[in-house]
Amino acid sequence: GFKSLFLGAIGSVFILIAIAFLYRLTGALNIDQMASLLPTGSPSVLTGALAFLLVGLVIELKVFPLNGPGIDLYEGVSPRVMALVGGTGVNAVLFVFWKLQVLFDAASWSHIIMIIGAAGFVVSNLLAIRQSDVRRMLGYSTSAQLGLIVFLLPLVRSGTVPAYAPLLLAVNHALSKAGLLWLAGRHGG
Repeated sequence: GFKSLFLGAIGSVFILIAIAFLYRLTGALNIDQMASLLPTGSPSVLTGALAFLLVGLVIELKVFPLNGPGIDLYEGVSPRVMALVGGTGVNAVLFVFWKLQVLFDAASWSHIIMIIGAAGFVVSNLLAIRQSDVRRMLGYSTSAQLGLIVFLLPLVRSGTVPAYAPLLLAVNHALSKAGLLWLAGRHGG
């Protein structure tokens, strides 16, 4: 629990630092206005700010490779609590990621986000297969699903994938994971 709390605090600090840098660059706090005012080229302050933002969001989403303490929560916390919190908290961070995607698009960082999402999806699924504890397997499964959704976000923004695809995945994940965690708690998993 404490490791996840500490890592979440670090992720929040990274996001806050990124917002401060982006505000310094653009003078705006409105996301769309900020994206339109981003400097062209690749100044080091912009690259640093977007790197801080991306790392902070990956930490908050608990996508591979920063998912370790999040997986430990699935094993240590009551499955009934994780059934309630698991889907809602993750979906809130996914919404923030979606809203901030315009900043990454403006700086042509979509391919980096897709690589992180694809790596998270593949590696987390491979790690889930190796688990003997049901709740740890569900934790890795969550990380994999989030990796898939993160992979899809730039494709939705470009118009390649319909907007309802990641939304359906997120709703499906929230409902099915809540049910699976509830069942795991009910049957001693």
